[in-house]
Amino acid sequence: METGKYQEINIEAKKLEIINRIIQLYDYSLLLKLEGILDDSDLEYDEWNGLSKEEITGIKAGLEDIKSGRETPHEVVEKRIDDFI
Repeated sequence: METGKYQEINIEAKKLEIINRIIQLYDYSLLLKLEGILDDSDLEYDEWNGLSKEEITGIKAGLEDIKSGRETPHEVVEKRIDDFI
């Protein structure tokens, strides 16, 4: 396994290789697919690593629910459970 400076150089080299290949593409549908892959991968979050596509989709849906106000406070859920039991 590569570590340190050598790994950083290889990552940069791989990025440049991919960029060069993309520049040579003329297949619009393939470019759209690549764009979709980049949009789907939340590059700023390494904690997505190891999660399945379904898990990531569920987490993102939950975050959208919170942003949209579709959430139930923990205390309300606890009370409902207590009332049910």
